[in-house]
Amino acid sequence: MAEAAGKIARGELMTPAIELTHEQLRKRAIQWLTNTRHCGVVLSEISCLCSERPDAIGWQHHASYLIECKVSKSDFRAQKDKIHVRAERGVGMFRYYMCPPGVIEPADVEGTGWGLLVTSTDSRYVRVLVEPTCRVSCREDEITMLVSALRRVREREFLILVRENEVGK
Repeated sequence: MAEAAGKIARGELMTPAIELTHEQLRKRAIQWLTNTRHCGVVLSEISCLCSERPDAIGWQHHASYLIECKVSKSDFRAQKDKIHVRAERGVGMFRYYMCPPGVIEPADVEGTGWGLLVTSTDSRYVRVLVEPTCRVSCREDEITMLVSALRRVREREFLILVRENEVGK
């Protein structure tokens, strides 16, 4: 019994009771970046002139955090075929995959420099199973994303501003 409890705590015996959608994971990623990493600016699925369209990216002081949400193993495998991944040129100094329990295992990201976040199927918690390594990010693409978001705020067509104390409600 104690052995099983230990494996659950380490994320080894986690199997999803219900399926999480990509949209649910994406919203959970935004909350995690805002509330846990304390990112002052968080963007999600922003479309601009970059080679990458991250599910969520946030900035905290001098660091940027990228989260790619994966709902299936095939979705995770397809990530390796994206050009910015193959060229190791992407946004985010710290890059994470976020998935439901059992989709990606720590061994799957070993040696890649990517971190692994697993969220409970009821989205009540996010557990960091693997911490990412800090890497050089494509700052030009990050600036392009930020400028695009600011332009859209000015044009009132994109961002919904939420008070910091309302995040996660």
